[in-house]
Amino acid sequence: MIKREELSNPNSCLNRAKDDEVVFVLRAHDITAPSVIRYWCIERIATGKNKRDDEQIMSALADAERMERQRKGEDCVRPGCGHVRLIHDPQCDQCGCEGFMEAR
Repeated sequence: MIKREELSNPNSCLNRAKDDEVVFVLRAHDITAPSVIRYWCIERIATGKNKRDDEQIMSALADAERMERQRKGEDCVRPGCGHVRLIHDPQCDQCGCEGFMEAR
């Protein structure tokens, strides 16, 4: 999920939460986030809350992968671009932006 998209979607998980409900957010900047997301998926499947091919699980796993690409500097972070680039590329050829996370 992208923050802007999550906040603007009235049906998003965040927007469906009650005003006094505790929520926990994982950011791509957090190196542990992808593994925590994958563990959450394993637990959801193990407890019978989801099946492996459920949209919720597939979306979460895709987010974990995208977080890893962003941390490596391989994924454009410009909203709506979705272009994956190689670290050595000086600029995104798809959208012309320079909005990449630095490779760490």
